Amino acid sequence: MLLCATVSAPAAEELPPSPQTANVTLGWNPSPDAQIPGKVTGYKLYYSDQVFTTVIPPTATPIVLGDQTSGTVSNLAVGQIYFFAVTAVGPTGESDPSNIASYTVPAPVLQTGTTTGGTTSGSGSSGSTGGATTSSTPTEVSLLGMLPKLWLYPTNGQSLLAISGTVGATFTIQSTTNVADGSSWQTITNIKLSEPAPDAPANPGNSLAKAFIPALQSYQDPTPMGGPPRFYRILMPLGFAIIADEVLRGQGYSTRLVAVRCPGLDAYIVCYVTQESAYLDYNDQTSLAKLVSSGPTIREVATQVSASLAQNWTSASEFTVTDGAKQILATVVKTDNPALDPPLGAVQSSTITIDF
Repeated sequence: MLLCATVSAPAAEELPPSPQTANVTLGWNPSPDAQIPGKVTGYKLYYSDQVFTTVIPPTATPIVLGDQTSGTVSNLAVGQIYFFAVTAVGPTGESDPSNIASYTVPAPVLQTGTTTGGTTSGSGSSGSTGGATTSSTPTEVSLLGMLPKLWLYPTNGQSLLAISGTVGATFTIQSTTNVADGSSWQTITNIKLSEPAPDAPANPGNSLAKAFIPALQSYQDPTPMGGPPRFYRILMPLGFAIIADEVLRGQGYSTRLVAVRCPGLDAYIVCYVTQESAYLDYNDQTSLAKLVSSGPTIREVATQVSASLAQNWTSASEFTVTDGAKQILATVVKTDNPALDPPLGAVQSSTITIDF
């Protein structure tokens, strides 16, 4: 039996209050023995928050089902990864387990209730107005369930890969038969996720939800199975801020990418959304994306970013990304006279390709 990697969970706003839980529905192909009358009387769906790969551990929880080929598991903890397998049940006992499916329960959108407008600073370009304003727009969302993941399923003598992430993300898929040799990984394809996952919101209503839409897609490796075991991995060369920039621009938003440099740190990239008077910030330590109020100039964004990081910024650049290459449009140095900062949308000189 092939246990489907496609799983569904309720939308974030449907999740109950803390402690937060979710339901997940899984489906599978019927056992071939089900074609023989009386040989299969039902199925058992096992799940556990402990990793298992081939043998169902005794601690796994079984759910006894009839002859339907789907089942729902309830009260799963948000942010937890679970593992699932199915067996066919008949008069003589249970079959061997199906393949193992895994699923990370995504966290819900966090509702803040109020947002605070930013205040202008630095150069003379106008920023957002100050003062608190009430808003029902969520300003934080967890991307825990949308981090890059890859599942492998043998089918028809080939490897079927299921890739999850966020719509708009481009992944490089590589394979090797010798994981001990780091230089043996070979790129087999590049794939851009464009298919929303079954649990993706049908009508995302704010820039955060529109920028980060859960995606689930598959890829069939044309290389026949057989011979030494083959291993796969995925790489996401562009970060979530750059993905958000492309996705939101495609939906009519006015966005800009800004890289802020602080001593001893890699350039910190954010996506400024003009309509929100805020930038999208992804924290890879907590897997949270949030909207942070800021004025629109490079200096204002850099000042706000450095304050949120508790760092002292040195310079910041606005840039674009074309075919994966980043090109600087304008740069601001903190110690320069703010009156000399480039105006919004300015290109200081011929674009320079950069790597950060």
